[in-house]
Amino acid sequence: LRIVFRTHRGAEIDRTVSVELPSNVRGPIQLLIADGTTLARQERQESGQGLQATDLPQLVRAMNEARRNNQVYVQLRRTDEGAVMAGRRMPSLPPSVLEVLGADRSGPGFTRLRNTSIGEWSIALDHVVSGSRVLTLDLNNP
Repeated sequence: LRIVFRTHRGAEIDRTVSVELPSNVRGPIQLLIADGTTLARQERQESGQGLQATDLPQLVRAMNEARRNNQVYVQLRRTDEGAVMAGRRMPSLPPSVLEVLGADRSGPGFTRLRNTSIGEWSIALDHVVSGSRVLTLDLNNP
């Protein structure tokens, strides 16, 4: 995948990232190219949860996992059921597991996910990045 960026002064930056499509995936998938802030915002909206650190180790983990503003993220996504529970993403869960997790009202927060990331890559840059693009690919037609 070749990505061309434009700096605030108009200079072009050209980067290439090797995106490997899984052989077992069929149907429509999305290729999301985004800055860290945009991707983090989208993930928070999908999961319905923001930062929910309740102790120091969780806060440190959240800070270490935070998206950087000088990196471009390339994420391969597909429609698939998953969940977020206690701040952890659990992609591609079978319906039976989703029902059990969703039925436990006494446990930590549970949110159902509709999209699953099946691959992610990042490109570090010397500049702050802003913006995003989504490409939809149909893997049914080789």
